[in-house]
Amino acid sequence: MCRCFATWRINEERARGIAEGFAEAEDFVYECELLDPQMKAVGDIVRRLGAKNGAAYVVGVALASYMLSVRGERHWFLAAEFAGEDVGESLLRFVRESPSLARFKVVRERRVRRYLTFFVPRFLEKFEAYASDLRSFWADLARAVGAKPRAKTVVFAVKMLYYSLRAAGFKVRGLPYEIPIPVDFRVSLMTLTSGLIADGAADFRSEARLLRERGAELVRRGWGLVSELSSVPALNMDVVLWLVGGAVDRSNFSRKKVYLELEKVVGRTLEEREKRLVEKLIWRL
Repeated sequence: MCRCFATWRINEERARGIAEGFAEAEDFVYECELLDPQMKAVGDIVRRLGAKNGAAYVVGVALASYMLSVRGERHWFLAAEFAGEDVGESLLRFVRESPSLARFKVVRERRVRRYLTFFVPRFLEKFEAYASDLRSFWADLARAVGAKPRAKTVVFAVKMLYYSLRAAGFKVRGLPYEIPIPVDFRVSLMTLTSGLIADGAADFRSEARLLRERGAELVRRGWGLVSELSSVPALNMDVVLWLVGGAVDRSNFSRKKVYLELEKVVGRTLEEREKRLVEKLIWRL
């Protein structure tokens, strides 16, 4: 399939509308974090291993979390099942044996080994400092694993450390504004269905995969603009995009079913302001 990527552009009018939705329903963002299936898996890990070792394991899983063979929710429940007292041994066994990581096992194991060797000892030593300074954690982790700070798995690892801290009872709310959103399939899908990136494509799934592969920086800039306009950090907005994106995918793009799917996750009927936010995110459906 040949496409002209020049058709992709940020729609600033849509960015303002989406930002209004996030600003109006900001509390919903932080509620969604607590209801996120990934948070539930992280909570299980932290309770089993303790705050430090649990967070070290969670960050390692995040670094290996790309091109999954199962849905993200299942992947994190599998990660919780593999978690054991020896963080390194558990991570390596997870990479080798988890059905969610069926591909690229050699590359994943090499990255996890580098993380265990060059970062985990420092992380355990500086855990309290990193807990209060996620920017330093972000920079040090990227340097240790030899990745760009804006790489998807690196920024995702920051988010999952934040989840670990919340699960462990640390008083944290909000992530640094300069850390961009991790661009995965669901975020790319929401970028298209919300109209944040203008494009005439009707096949949202194919276009989302292409956008993730070829237009990740544009996606980051688009949600960065929404973050700036709404005063909600992009990395916090990610949970709403991920949950709504999952609902869109499971419902096969049915507007009515999106709300039903999302309410299953939230466990209640959505409030009107929350519905308005969701409406802005599925604007093109």
